[in-house]
Formats: sequence, C-alpha cells, structure tokens
Amino acid sequence: KRLYKSAENKPSNVRELCDLAESVSDTFEDLNWVKSIYLLAEVQTKEYSDCRELADAIYKKLGDKQKALELYKKAEKTAYEASDFCSLAEAVNQKFTDNGWAINLYHNAASKAKDSSDFCSLADSLCVNLGDKKWAEKIYKIAENEAKHSYELRWIADGICKNLGEMEWGKKAYKKAEEKATLFYEFRWLAESLCENLGDKKWAKTIYNKAENVTRYPFDFNCLVKSALKNLGEYQ
Repeated sequence: KRLYKSAENKPSNVRELCDLAESVSDTFEDLNWVKSIYLLAEVQTKEYSDCRELADAIYKKLGDKQKALELYKKAEKTAYEASDFCSLAEAVNQKFTDNGWAINLYHNAASKAKDSSDFCSLADSLCVNLGDKKWAEKIYKIAENEAKHSYELRWIADGICKNLGEMEWGKKAYKKAEEKATLFYEFRWLAESLCENLGDKKWAKTIYNKAENVTRYPFDFNCLVKSALKNLGEYQ
C-alpha cells in the first residue's frame, strides 16, 4: 500500500494515473482512494485523449455516468481529428444511447475527414454503431473517389461487402485494388480479403501468384505460403 501511495504522489500523466487507479481498485477495492486518484488525473485533462481515457476509466471502474458525461463533453471540445469524433460518437452511443449527440459527432467527423482512410473508417462506424447504411453508402463512395493506393481500395471493398452486403460493388472496388497493387503485402492482403469476403478462391489464387512474383524476402515467402494454405488449402 505504501508503494501505491508513493506512486500517487509522484508526477504522473493521465494514463499513468488511470493505470494506478485501476491497480488500486483491483488490489484494495478502495473506491474513495480510486476517486481521489481520478481527481488528480482530471486536473491534468487538456487533450482529447486524456479526457477520453479518464472518462472511459471512470465509467468502467466507478460507474459514474455523470462524471463520464462531463468528460466526454470536454473531449468533444478538444477533439480535432476525424477519428476523435468517430471514436467519441461510438462511446456516446454505446454508453448513453444518445443517438442525436452521436449523429452530430459523426457530422463533425465527416467535416474533418482528410483522406480515404478517414472516410472509410467513418462509413464503417456508421454501419456498426448506428446501423445507418444509407449514410454509410454515401461516405464509402467519397472514400472510393479519394483512394490513391491499393490497400485503401481493399479497405473500402471490405467495408462495402461486410457492412453493406453490396458484393458487386465490392468486386469492382477489389478489381481497382488489384490494378493499383504493386507490392507483395498488397497482393497478399487482397487475396485474403477475396477469400474471406467473396469466397472467390479462383480469383484469390491468381492474386497469390502475383504476390509470389514480387516476393523478395524469405520471410515474405513464408507468410505467403501460410496464407495460401490457410485460405486455399494449397500452395502451388
């Protein structure tokens, strides 16, 4: 206990204090002590990540929804990346079932999105968290238009297949990914997606062959063989 008290009095950041509070909670089950540590952490919350981490911890360990809500609102004010708003929307909707607030956060995420990855992550979250496939479809289209690399198109195609169930559209996006692929891992990941999301082993086999043609290192070849055996049941 003395060591924990010593750690509490040393200069720490929000993450370290949250970790300490969790350890104290698990070891001593002393809620008053845990609350005092969280109060120390709250004084240091300036950035989005600090507010989110502390809010999540307080919600989980203390079940204090009011304090968590205050910190989520502070997190919203300090958020600046599309991923920040997306992540916060998920937390708000899951913990407080506040659909209206989540939608506003998603709109902020859309306005902050800078590239295909941001838009794709947003569309994925809209489907999984809100079940809003109509809005997600619009965002996937933007993501597809913004995509510059093979892996980006593969991510988008994955989402289109998994979240929208639009297999034909997904196939077209995978085809674009194939046309842009030049690197070993791009071909391997694409082949894996074709097996997982389309069940198209014939197409995947041609992609694995392309991957083999650009394999440079023994480690890559080993990964290729393992992947092909797992997804095709063979390697030729």
